[in-house]
Amino acid sequence: MSAPVSLSTPEPGERAVALVHPHMRALDGIRFIAAFCVLAGHGYGYVVLQPSIPATDPISTLLVSLPGLGMTLFFVLSGFVIHYNYHRTVGIGSSGNGDFFIARFSRLYPLFLAVFAIEFIHMLWLEGYLSGAPLDDFDLFGPLPFFLSFTQTWLFIPFDGHPLYEHYGWLSSDAQATGAMWSLSVEALFYLVYPLFSIWLVRRRGKSLLAFAGAVAAVGIAYYAWGIYHVGAIQAWGIWFYGTASLGQSFAGWVVFYSPVGRFSEFLLGAAAAQYYLSRPVQNGVVARWPNGWTSALLAGIAVWLIATRLTGSPLGGVNASIAAAAISGFVLLAVLHRTWASRLMSSRLLVKGGEASYSLYLLHWYTMQVWAAPRAAGLGTLGRIAIYLAGIALSLALARAVYLLFERPALRWLRAHFRPLRLHVVLGSLFVATTLLCLVVSLHTHAAGHIPH
Repeated sequence: MSAPVSLSTPEPGERAVALVHPHMRALDGIRFIAAFCVLAGHGYGYVVLQPSIPATDPISTLLVSLPGLGMTLFFVLSGFVIHYNYHRTVGIGSSGNGDFFIARFSRLYPLFLAVFAIEFIHMLWLEGYLSGAPLDDFDLFGPLPFFLSFTQTWLFIPFDGHPLYEHYGWLSSDAQATGAMWSLSVEALFYLVYPLFSIWLVRRRGKSLLAFAGAVAAVGIAYYAWGIYHVGAIQAWGIWFYGTASLGQSFAGWVVFYSPVGRFSEFLLGAAAAQYYLSRPVQNGVVARWPNGWTSALLAGIAVWLIATRLTGSPLGGVNASIAAAAISGFVLLAVLHRTWASRLMSSRLLVKGGEASYSLYLLHWYTMQVWAAPRAAGLGTLGRIAIYLAGIALSLALARAVYLLFERPALRWLRAHFRPLRLHVVLGSLFVATTLLCLVVSLHTHAAGHIPH
């Protein structure tokens, strides 16, 4: 989620990372829609359905599927914004690459670290570390370096009988805000790989760019379609290889949803859309004559595909947004390429402000919807649960905006301005090495105590 990415004016202290193109407000609005899909879908499951009510009616079925659409939107937007912002600096010398990574670190890390610290302190309390009597029945420290380095989702790695990227969610139902951080890991891998092909992509024009986008779309569709139709075989292989049914099932879920392999196609389609925007010819074709009609038709086609595959029970319903990533990237492109009803809506003040706070909304909605709203909705009738659900959405939006203004934006600006002068790469690198060594020692001790179930 992406992690979400900001299209904002240059921050104080930025050098090569400053934007070289005008700010696109419509992308902020689309970013809010992506975050809102995650909020609305997760929140409906937490609050209205609760753990015991299955999503069987059409409305519930569609609402709980919204996070899948939100994540595809996030990754497509990430590819678009990254290429749009950094195509002239990344891949050209160490300075441009360094500034790119500083900017991305400043964008993602402060809020992640704040939320993760809250969760980790909570887990330390649950495991008795704060009272001086550790239970030694759950390894808090072994996976910590992976989470701190955003590498926990790159590969499917079992840890103490469950996937590494879901590790902390297994401790308690009250310690699961870390679950959303899988997407930050995938996003970080995109950032690492982007400089390797950015210069090549900048040189793509016309038919060459179209061929590239078509090939990426075809690979992405093939990957997700093959995966969803072979879930049983993938799961069986996972059971054979990893030794347990739960790990086999988790492995299949990683392949068809969490894996960077599939998500990379979404990122590349967004980057290809940005490259088309940057290299576009004079807009005098059919689309330019009727942009409102084409935008409406594309959105209608996406909606029909998403609804039909979900409500008919098609296996593709589980990956329908990922399969539609090319069409979604086309909508993002149309939103910035032409002045249409959709671009005006996405550029509205409220949606733009929501888009600015989308990262906070993504990471914090667990607390408002699951921790605050869900317990208050328990035991109520349907209308009561829906009322609490709507109140939780309002609280989520207010909290996200406040955290963005009071913490996320100031932290981003400070880091970008002081990262090089304070040589934070040296400081943070040293702290990470020391933390990793400490985690290794504590993890070995915890496992030696022999109380960890496998």
